[in-house]
Amino acid sequence: MPNSEFEELLSVNDQIASMAELGVRFDLGLGNSARQVSLELQEINALLARKLSQGCSLDDALGQLQQGKYQQYASTMRYALATNDWNKALDRSRTLVEASEQAWHSVWSGLAYPLLICVLAYLGLVGFSLYLAPSLQATFVDLRLPPSMAVRWMTWLSEHLAAWAWIPPIVLVAIAGWCRWKGWTSQASGRQFKWQRQAKLANVLGDLETSQCAAEQREPIAKAACSDANHPPDEGSSKQMPPLVRWTTSLASSSTVRGELLHGIAEAYDCLGTIKAFQISRRAILIPFVLIGGGAALLYGLALFVPMVELLTAFAESSTTRPFTP
Repeated sequence: MPNSEFEELLSVNDQIASMAELGVRFDLGLGNSARQVSLELQEINALLARKLSQGCSLDDALGQLQQGKYQQYASTMRYALATNDWNKALDRSRTLVEASEQAWHSVWSGLAYPLLICVLAYLGLVGFSLYLAPSLQATFVDLRLPPSMAVRWMTWLSEHLAAWAWIPPIVLVAIAGWCRWKGWTSQASGRQFKWQRQAKLANVLGDLETSQCAAEQREPIAKAACSDANHPPDEGSSKQMPPLVRWTTSLASSSTVRGELLHGIAEAYDCLGTIKAFQISRRAILIPFVLIGGGAALLYGLALFVPMVELLTAFAESSTTRPFTP
């Protein structure tokens, strides 16, 4: 085993750890925080060094590591070792993470304006409880009218303001914090990233076609390197191969031609993934705007107009029942 290969791998691991400290993430199945990534890479380095000292080659050591919890990392590094291009392997593993980050950025952007409406509506309700509720209650008393349901509710809110005023801000902060945390810790998985994952598979197969990798190893390495972390691939199954990719790999052409065709297919899949991401971003903006923003605006309007309507209705009804005294 050439020592240079393991030294290059150690250098790549240092690069991954350094970029994790800068907030750059890779689809390698490692931890979410920079410290966790660094600790797991140190453990990987120790495991590989132990296996290499026992006489294993780097590819065999990564193959054994691929059977454990570091399956996604090991399969990506086997792909990099087969193509002898470590930087390209890291670039390929960034594509799905970028798609995931963009999707959650759309969700956060869609929630920003509705949350702002919720804040304004909450401040309005607090103002109503402090100033409008006592005035309305005094008006009902002066007119000798029984207080309406809405006025009784607003009076109760005004009297117990200290008990409930802290709940809505905590809920809003929790929603915003969850979205930010979910966007940071989420992995690119699920049906919404199907086209991006297929584009990555086509690109990886194209890279392997133009490399010196053995033909029988290309498909298993590509499947493992492009698998979903939550759904490991079945090495003996071809169902995970898209039909167009599977047909291209079976062409009786040179490896260079097949590689170019696969890269072209990957570009087409990327375009489809971009369209799908745009549709997701539109839904992420419209749905929270209608449900959260519209609901908050509706509650704000009802809190203002319902007590006034009930006051006018009660006053009109009492005027018709009372005898006229000149």
